[in-house]
Amino acid sequence: MDSSVERIEKLEERISDLEGLIQSLVVSVQFNSQEPFEAECAKRMITGHKRSALQMQIGIMLRRKNGQDIPRYPDSLFPQYPSVLEATRGEYSTQEEMAKALVPLVGSEETASVLLDAYQQRGLGSSF
Repeated sequence: MDSSVERIEKLEERISDLEGLIQSLVVSVQFNSQEPFEAECAKRMITGHKRSALQMQIGIMLRRKNGQDIPRYPDSLFPQYPSVLEATRGEYSTQEEMAKALVPLVGSEETASVLLDAYQQRGLGSSF
């Protein structure tokens, strides 16, 4: 019984991720130049929890970089993406350092740099 429930939960999460991807693709096609971060996430199939974790990690790193206080997050937040919580303890003075910290989440420093550029182009992180 538990295995059936787990499979259903996984399928529900996958459906939710696919819905998010479809929505991101629609936005990226319609507003590619106006929504560069959405477009890049859609191109790389970063959706759902992973996209939320990415945005949260970038926000945390920017706050750390700017010397702002970081809210306390529970250890259970994004358990499959430990780099998000690690970001609360890191120091970031350059975009390159931020890109390196994103590698566990997005797979490569090149992808991380593209996503950070898109985030900044959207006006979400003008202080890189």
